[in-house]
Amino acid sequence: MPNMLKICLPTAIFAIILIATATTAYANADIHVTINGERVTFDGQAPVVVNDRVLVPARGVFQQLGFDVAWDPYARQVTLTGTDATIVLTVGSRFFRTNGVTHTLSVPVQIINDTTMLPIRPVLESAGFHVGWDETSRTVLIYSQATTRTVVRYYQRDPRWRNVPFGSFTVGSGGCGPVAIAMVVSTLRGVEVLPCYVATWGRRFYVDGIGSAHAMFTHRDMHNHFGLNFRSIHISNEAEILDALRNGAMIITSVQSRNSPSARPQTQGLFTIIPNGIGGHFAVLHGVTPQGNILVETPIRADVGENADGWPLNQIINEMHRNVNELWVFTVNENAVVSFGRCHEN
Repeated sequence: MPNMLKICLPTAIFAIILIATATTAYANADIHVTINGERVTFDGQAPVVVNDRVLVPARGVFQQLGFDVAWDPYARQVTLTGTDATIVLTVGSRFFRTNGVTHTLSVPVQIINDTTMLPIRPVLESAGFHVGWDETSRTVLIYSQATTRTVVRYYQRDPRWRNVPFGSFTVGSGGCGPVAIAMVVSTLRGVEVLPCYVATWGRRFYVDGIGSAHAMFTHRDMHNHFGLNFRSIHISNEAEILDALRNGAMIITSVQSRNSPSARPQTQGLFTIIPNGIGGHFAVLHGVTPQGNILVETPIRADVGENADGWPLNQIINEMHRNVNELWVFTVNENAVVSFGRCHEN
């Protein structure tokens, strides 16, 4: 995701500049903007890239976000007035005010070709918005609220499937992998896919005495069978992880107990069955709070899912398996034709 955006506000024409990693090769490519997943339609000037900056006409953006936009040509000042925030920016200044609080810009407000330019990412984030960037579709992603969803919750010890075999374990004792997949598939696809079905289907991914192999989540047979798109995101790409969750993806990751040989030094066992034990578990990340924390579910601890405040992403990363440096990201493959059975024994 680019580090910031810029907004251009002339007397009659308004534009945003997104400071992107895009190159001039994108100069004639379509650049899009969405607000809470809905495409913004621009009248006249379309978004373009100039000198590695994505210029996006802004009147529709701020009006769609509920702001009134005013330009004072004498003070060379822009005022954005919303329900909960008033933002004042001055041409030539590296500072702006949101609700009277001063914030610093890394790029000063400036006029280019009779258009006032300002970095919009810190501006929007100062007012509680979230801004992301989808490199694949070349889309600026703006969110005006937390990205959450109603998650289908399954737990390993549900009597309907806790005694279903999973290798030398049962779903109740060692089937957190199948349960995590069942939660993701049921939530994303909007159909009931039970953990006992996933456990029966996925026995070839069982590792004797340990549980689910990580290949259960990364293998293309799983993605094809359940009609999912898959990609991994390195733990260093925090903005991309947040963007994925805000754009509807769900994520599975391997977490560890505090004393596990595979635990990172900072591990507290926040999402495992026995925090001070030596075992591992799987966590499902499914949403982002207004404060930017991550909402988490686990296959055995209801208290984790009941924490509506979420956890900081870096704290979740600290809980991960020390040899796992990527998060497994899933979205629905709308073109997939899938059919799921009920729980059964082979």
